[in-house]
Amino acid sequence: MASIGERVAQYGASRKQGLLEKMGFVENTAEPQEVRDSARIVDDSVMQLTHVHKRISRECKSAQPNIEDGSMVGEALRTLGQSIPVSDDLRGILESLSNFHCSIAETRAALYQGLTTGVVGPMRDFVKTDLKDARDQKRKYDKVRISYEAALSNYRSLSKKKTSEQKILEAEANRDLLRDAFEDVSEETLFELESVQRKTQFEMTESMCSLLDHYREYFWKGFEWVESLMPLAQQLRDKSQEERKKWVAECEEHKARVAKEKDERMRRRLGQFENPLFGVHLDIITTREGSAVPRVVSGIIHHVSQNLLHLEGIFRISASRSAMDVITDKLNLGQPIDWSATGDPHVAPCTLKLFLREMPEPLFTNRLYSTWLQLGKSDHSQEWAAAAARVMQQLPPEHLLLVRMLLDMCLKIARVEENMMSANALAIVLGPNILYQRESTVDPTQMVQLMGVANALVTSLIEDYDLIRAVLPGDDPVPQADTDMPPPPSVRAPSPPRRFLPSTDGRGSQEIAFLREQQENKRMLLSEIRELVEGELPPPPGDTAPAPPPGEGGARGEG
Repeated sequence: MASIGERVAQYGASRKQGLLEKMGFVENTAEPQEVRDSARIVDDSVMQLTHVHKRISRECKSAQPNIEDGSMVGEALRTLGQSIPVSDDLRGILESLSNFHCSIAETRAALYQGLTTGVVGPMRDFVKTDLKDARDQKRKYDKVRISYEAALSNYRSLSKKKTSEQKILEAEANRDLLRDAFEDVSEETLFELESVQRKTQFEMTESMCSLLDHYREYFWKGFEWVESLMPLAQQLRDKSQEERKKWVAECEEHKARVAKEKDERMRRRLGQFENPLFGVHLDIITTREGSAVPRVVSGIIHHVSQNLLHLEGIFRISASRSAMDVITDKLNLGQPIDWSATGDPHVAPCTLKLFLREMPEPLFTNRLYSTWLQLGKSDHSQEWAAAAARVMQQLPPEHLLLVRMLLDMCLKIARVEENMMSANALAIVLGPNILYQRESTVDPTQMVQLMGVANALVTSLIEDYDLIRAVLPGDDPVPQADTDMPPPPSVRAPSPPRRFLPSTDGRGSQEIAFLREQQENKRMLLSEIRELVEGELPPPPGDTAPAPPPGEGGARGEG
């Protein structure tokens, strides 16, 4: 993990790079052209859609006096026909004109009301939500890009100067790390910008069609040209719906492809290990270990419950990627972890969250997904806890035990104000990792709503867990420290030296044998130390000396 000084230096370099770009002294060379073009289109969409919905809203407000005047004209014509002696034909004409004006005023009021709710509102909401999210994603992308360009500039500068090789290697490692982050956020940002462009077209088509619907109703009595546009509007609407279906299918294909690639990477990664921990079904792990809950998971929950309840942002703040890679590799190899000695207290919670996310079968199971959502949508009455307990009892035994242990830990965390993680905050960060459906065919527009229902359900499960566990049979499983795993390779301390007096009773041969045994123990001790060092810390390229042992600098995963 980078030190505070290094992070301050990186922040300063990023700020300098950003200011130089704004002033035109340096050129943005890392940003792909398609990202730049997509961002420009999104900015133009925000400006133009905002301009349109503000103009329509202003028209609706300014038309109110004219609507009132039209109604008053109708009433005046009716009063005129009743007050002055006129022929029946003229009275009929005045009555018809009065009805026409009143009808037009009512239709016009309905028109502007429909424009406000059916056009201005959705367009304004789209600008404030979807387009705003896309621009926020672009700002996040710009921060990562500027940091990467600053790191690249720093590496090039150090390479040209006469500086130490260690600094150059550190700059190169920082450059590679930020390059990977930049590549990831570039793909995510490009997909977000292209998606919001398509959604902009869909929303504009729907808004314009709705606008024409209201004008058609208003001008039906006298303006046939609006009616002539309706076939085109219907054609556009049909085309939009067809394209929307195609777009939804493309999104699903993209999600399926990403999930497949992720699973393939996970399978290739797990194929390197004999008994992996991550990405394996719970029942396989518990059967292999002979435990009710995976020992590593129980150990993490025990560590969190004993030592990290006051940790600010627990489960929300992420650990470094390099540290997590080291931890996951060690756990997949079956090596024990001292969670209090990882250097970053967030490593243990992030490891638990990663374990839950990588489970082939979600913790709350695919089979009960719709049942959980129905429970989340039901009224929160006194019988709700009993209903939740009944659903929990339908889980597989190993899933039920882990759910009980997890909810108990979350309830303890939510009761501590210093960590700033309420039940709702915990549900937001943990809910998507435990309550979801892997093979989902839900429309992306509905996915956000379902996620909100799922998070609300997890919040209620945490807050009401005292009531739920009172209904469940048996007691909650107690998390245990992970002490049953094979211990790490230990280094035996040498025995204290012994003093031998000259022997006069024939024991000299025994003393010589003991000395030889001591020498053999010393040789084995040095061999174990060498194997431990070489196994944990391979020497850097170009250096034939063995690397220092962990804890003395250069340990893997400190970046």
